[in-house]
Amino acid sequence: MERRAPADGAQRVAADHLGRATHQADAELSEQQAQRDIREMVRASWLAAKGEAQGRYYTAGPDLPEDITHGVREPRQLRDPYAGH
Repeated sequence: MERRAPADGAQRVAADHLGRATHQADAELSEQQAQRDIREMVRASWLAAKGEAQGRYYTAGPDLPEDITHGVREPRQLRDPYAGH
């Protein structure tokens, strides 16, 4: 059985870190749905929990699929806002 990332939480965590409230708002989920998503991603080792209680957040876990993270952590070229002035 192929696992899919619940909503877009795994992609967001690949770039930085993720909290439940952020995942809930980004994916337009209820609190219970967001908790279930995150719990499943932790079980799959896609996310790693850090901190406790209200300070808890999640970072990329050891089994976060490469196709989710591909291109997310690559630096982007910044444009010079003053060029041509």
